[in-house]
Amino acid sequence: MKLERLIAIGGEIRMKILEFDRTRDQTRVLELLMGEAEVLKRFRDALESDQASIYIAEDAGTVIGTLFMQEFDSLSVTPTVFVAPASRRRGIGTELLRFLDHVLTSSPYERAERQIDADEGIAAFLEKNGYFRYFVELLMERDNTPINSIATTDAALAERGIVVRNYRDEDYWAYHNIVGVGFYLMRQKAGLMPWYSPPSAYERKDIAKGSKNRYVMLDRDEIVAVCKIHDNDIALLGVRPDKQSQGYGTLLLSYWINKIILERQADKVTIDTTQGNPAKTLYNRMGFRDVGYKYGYVKFNKPDSRPKAPRGYANEAEIMAAFRLRGSAVDEMGLSS
Repeated sequence: MKLERLIAIGGEIRMKILEFDRTRDQTRVLELLMGEAEVLKRFRDALESDQASIYIAEDAGTVIGTLFMQEFDSLSVTPTVFVAPASRRRGIGTELLRFLDHVLTSSPYERAERQIDADEGIAAFLEKNGYFRYFVELLMERDNTPINSIATTDAALAERGIVVRNYRDEDYWAYHNIVGVGFYLMRQKAGLMPWYSPPSAYERKDIAKGSKNRYVMLDRDEIVAVCKIHDNDIALLGVRPDKQSQGYGTLLLSYWINKIILERQADKVTIDTTQGNPAKTLYNRMGFRDVGYKYGYVKFNKPDSRPKAPRGYANEAEIMAAFRLRGSAVDEMGLSS
């Protein structure tokens, strides 16, 4: 059954929110988004995704707005709302977000998350509609000056027993211990909203989908750090909790700075970090400077079911003791590393 909602504007029912029909609506939405490069890119991504839903707002037969939500993870979606400039300030965007709330109540998703540029101008709109800011992302960049490039070649690393290679599916548990557990610990240090994503088949499949951009660093066949690279952007960098402050982060960061500059001929290298992340000190030391920031907003439509900590661990000290003992936390799926 297709979803549809009638909206009263000025006391008269004129606007409809309808489920997107590719044959009927694709050209109309493309015309609506003409000149809106970022929104248009998200719309095209939604068109190509199996985990996206698209809706339109129609007034007297004319498309005046659109809503599309793309799956962020198994429990959350990322919504995008766009209203034609001539139709703004009529409450249409608010109606589209209310419609999203309605959709989510009968879905498996618990929340909607949206990251926005600080100057995007929609923070107040999101807050008015029940979203709250739960993190600030710092945008950083550096110039194209290499860092001790001779010492960070693949050959030079190999002499030290270190290898950087693409992620493989069998790396999943080691990857999760660094990203899932390690970033949980980072959020604790940064004073952010507490939650932990346990290992799962969903996460494993999602990570594998982007494996060509994910890498692991091994020291004598043991995975000690991971990263994700998109063009000239270091989208993720993490070091196993018990291996931090031993030079691995500096080495992996230098490796990719040089690779991006020398092999990809980039004129700059970018990286983002969450406000409060202790790693920012490293990034500053490696020549990165703040150039802007983004806000992360979230709205819960159902109680947050995510664990607030890895199961079986009362505090950070117990997690770190487990890493020092065996190089991992206990696998919540009943497996050990």
